[in-house]
Amino acid sequence: MPKHNVLLLAAVAGLAGLLCMVAGFSVGMGFRDSQKNMAVSETRREAVGAFLDETLPAEVESAESPELADAVEKIKTAPYVVWVWVVDPKGEIALAQSGPAEVGDNVYVLSEYEEDVVLAVEPKRMDPVTELELRLAIALRREGEHNDIYGHLVRMVPRPDGQPAVLVGVTFETADSSPQALDVLFVVVGVVGFGLYWLGLPLWTLFDARASGLGRAAYLWGLFVLVANAAGLLAYLLVRHRSG
Repeated sequence: MPKHNVLLLAAVAGLAGLLCMVAGFSVGMGFRDSQKNMAVSETRREAVGAFLDETLPAEVESAESPELADAVEKIKTAPYVVWVWVVDPKGEIALAQSGPAEVGDNVYVLSEYEEDVVLAVEPKRMDPVTELELRLAIALRREGEHNDIYGHLVRMVPRPDGQPAVLVGVTFETADSSPQALDVLFVVVGVVGFGLYWLGLPLWTLFDARASGLGRAAYLWGLFVLVANAAGLLAYLLVRHRSG
C-alpha cells in the first residue's frame, strides 16, 4: 500500500474514533437522560404516591404516633425511596429517615431565592397547609443531591379533627440505573471509538515519521505519541516543522 494511503488510513481511523467516542458517550448519556428517565419518572411517581396513600394512616394525633412511625419504617424500605421526612405543623422536622436533614431542622428556613418561589404563588391560593407543603417540597429539593434523578412527594396526615397533624415528604429515584441494551451499545461505541482515536494518532505519527526518513526514530515517536497522545503528536509536528 502506498505510504500516503497508509497515512490517510491512520488519520481517518483517528478521526473516526474521535467522532465515535464523542457520539457514544455524549449522545448516549443525553439519550439516557432525556428518554429513559422521562419514561420511568412518571411511572415511579405514581407508584410511590400510591404506596404512600396505602401505607400512611388516615389520621394521627401527632408526629409521635406509633402508627405513623410504623408507616414511615415501611415507606423508607419501599422501592425507589431514598429518604423520608416527617414535619409538624410548625415546619419542624420531627423524624428524618436518611437524607441530610436532622430532627429539629425547620423547613421555613429558606434562602432568598427559595423564598421568592413561595412569594410567587398567588396569596389567595396560599393557605397555611399549602404553604407548608410547598416549603417542605422546596426543602427536600434543596437538601437533596442530584435533583435531576430525584423526585419529591408530599402528603398531609390530619388529626381526628381534620387539622394537619404532620406532613410526610419523600425523596425517590426517578432514574433507572439498570443497564439496558441501548446503554451498552452506546458504551461499546464510545470505547471502540476511544481505542481507534488513541491508536490512530501514534500510527499516523509512525508512518509519517518513516515516510520522512527518520528510520528507527520513527518507532520512538510512535511510542511517544501512544503514551502522550495529542500532546505527543503536537510535539512531533513541531519538531518535524523545524527540521523541515
